[in-house]
Amino acid sequence: MPTSDNIARHDAPEGGASTDKTGIIVNVAVPVPLRRHFAYRVPDGYDISSLEPGMRVLVSFGRRRLTGWITAVDVPPPYDAIVIKPIDQILDDQPVLPPDIISLVQWCASYYHHPPGEAFSTAVPATLRKPQPVPVAVKKRLVCTETGQQTDIGALRKAPKQQGLLSSLRVAPNGLEKAEVAASYSNAISTGLINRGFASWTEIPEMIIPFDPATLSVQHEHMTLSGEQAAAIEAASKPGTHLLFGVTGSGKTEVYLKLIEHVLRQGQQALVLVPEIGLTPQTIERFRRRFSLPVVTMHSGMTDNERFANWQKARDGSAAIIIGTRSSIFIPLKNPGILIVDEEHDGSYKQNDGLRYSARDLAVLRGQRSGVPVVLGSATPSAESFHNATNERYQLLRLTTRPGSIQLPEQRIVDLTQHPAEGGLASPTETLMRRHLDAGNQVLVFQNRRGFSPVLMCLSCNWRAQCNQCDAQLTLHRREHRLRCHHCGSQLPEPTRCPSCNEQQLIPLGLGTERIEQHLTTRFPNHPIIRVDRDTTRRKSAFAELRAQITEGTPAILVGTQLLAKGHHFPGVTLVVIVDLDAGFYSADFKATERTAQLLTQVGGRAGREEREGTVMIQTHFPNEAMFSKLIDHGYERFLTDLFAERAAFALPPYRFIAAARAESRQPETALGFLKRSTQGINIPDVDILGPLPANMEKREGYYRAQVLFTSHQRMQLHEALTRFMHQSDELSRSGVRLSLDVDPTDNI
Repeated sequence: MPTSDNIARHDAPEGGASTDKTGIIVNVAVPVPLRRHFAYRVPDGYDISSLEPGMRVLVSFGRRRLTGWITAVDVPPPYDAIVIKPIDQILDDQPVLPPDIISLVQWCASYYHHPPGEAFSTAVPATLRKPQPVPVAVKKRLVCTETGQQTDIGALRKAPKQQGLLSSLRVAPNGLEKAEVAASYSNAISTGLINRGFASWTEIPEMIIPFDPATLSVQHEHMTLSGEQAAAIEAASKPGTHLLFGVTGSGKTEVYLKLIEHVLRQGQQALVLVPEIGLTPQTIERFRRRFSLPVVTMHSGMTDNERFANWQKARDGSAAIIIGTRSSIFIPLKNPGILIVDEEHDGSYKQNDGLRYSARDLAVLRGQRSGVPVVLGSATPSAESFHNATNERYQLLRLTTRPGSIQLPEQRIVDLTQHPAEGGLASPTETLMRRHLDAGNQVLVFQNRRGFSPVLMCLSCNWRAQCNQCDAQLTLHRREHRLRCHHCGSQLPEPTRCPSCNEQQLIPLGLGTERIEQHLTTRFPNHPIIRVDRDTTRRKSAFAELRAQITEGTPAILVGTQLLAKGHHFPGVTLVVIVDLDAGFYSADFKATERTAQLLTQVGGRAGREEREGTVMIQTHFPNEAMFSKLIDHGYERFLTDLFAERAAFALPPYRFIAAARAESRQPETALGFLKRSTQGINIPDVDILGPLPANMEKREGYYRAQVLFTSHQRMQLHEALTRFMHQSDELSRSGVRLSLDVDPTDNI
């Protein structure tokens, strides 16, 4: 944890600033790429008793003025300080961040070896990074003007709705909220009053007060809890970390809702983390139907103002339930009652740039520190979480069946060596699809690759469309007639002739969702084809519109990537087709097999979630692959048991801790040389250093990448080695080199 021992001294600012070292000194986390805090002097005459950690300050740093965070007050001056600059401006009159969030961010900076100032910038809304006072929350309200109060209301007898709205406004001193007006009157009615000068929109400061648990009403769903659900609810209502391991469709969300109801009745808040923005509309809808208290969301699709308003409501206690994606783990709660991480295995909980934190792991830490229950839910728990549960660090709670008479789907293997696929689908697969569609059901076709095809090749000279910035091939997006790199985003027009030999023998190889959609359109012309991937859901409301179309239940074929695999409930889907997961069996990434098993189980779990029976068709060139027999015959837990044996044999997580240091440069030898010099002389017991070696994809976005792995059985020794490494790298010139450190990496090692 950063202390006053690693506070840097400041060089004297230009203009002959005072060298006074007297007065009160505070530690400030400044958003610069240096892993230390900085000492600043409190301005003369400022009441020190009102200065607290968590307040923002404007400080001079070199030639810049930056917004920093006070982390400690009245500290001794650094021993080597020549000049201690004064704070330029104190932006807040009270702490913006509470002590528990300050401590959490400080822990992150220490554990992930990240600059503390940049860690604070990651943890707060963009609004708080600006050098300005905290904005006052306001609500837009329609108010009656003086003219509206004095006018003869009878003059509006020919416009009865305007007359009614004006009557309501006259007796509402603070006006009516936008939602209240919209509930009874159209925009044309309110606009009519405004145009007459009888009303106007105004912004009125919003009073944020904690929600009142006495006003809670609950709309219970018509279902009977299973014995396993009841036992899970009782156990998970107690402090501690609980792994809720429930098969797909087993009612994990109902367990969440019951647990949340319990904490709401005590006046406490619930924080629910979900992996994808696309999951939030369905989840929010169910939570809002269930509870009368305020539910707010936090995700990247919101504006800065929307995010900050909801952040304030969570901090000040007016929001009862907060549903958000990864960064929501840093939201302050006035009275936390429970932390829930849905689909805890999902890779999107790990930040892969900047502060490379795991929101799931931080939820566990935050729950331990605040003494509230933490529930990690999944049908396919991560190896790390299940290992912690089997070793009793977490409590393991099981949901082994679906509610009532609903059965898990039947799983079938289609051998593509015996039944070649056309357009991605084998003949037995298409036959079964027709049968399910004719019965009035829906079919989900899963391919975890967007675009038309991953390769565009010339039959004449074997040329392939390659990204100039990455060691990757360009993906053909035929509808847009573009070649796109899915790694760096670069794109080119689709060529009509080979750029190498000028022949017109270019053919697409491989399957993406767009190509499968095209094939299905010709083979099933009488059924709608609904494609769900990142290309079709770029618009803000696109996913909600597609989901509404799906939930209508009319016979249709859904084609999509993992956006369709994560926790969705599509009642009409009775058949799931998995086009191709074979690549996951032979990846260099040690996590690939685990992720493939999770995808197969999660996607298959979309089938037969109501009373109708479900089927999963798995197409593969490797029908004898051991994973299939483990998952189909024995289930996901048996798969994990065998996976643990492999991980233990090869000294991989969860049996060994790992960190990856990565360097990038325009020249390949520069990155490798930098890592080699940074690791010289590091010899810590029980720490192995592997590399440096080129990364699996050596060139990306124009940079050549190299990495070195640190592994150990003990976290303490691992972090000792990482501290040495970062110190040595700081001593070297980083000209032309970008360095990152990933503690507990989840991929690409």
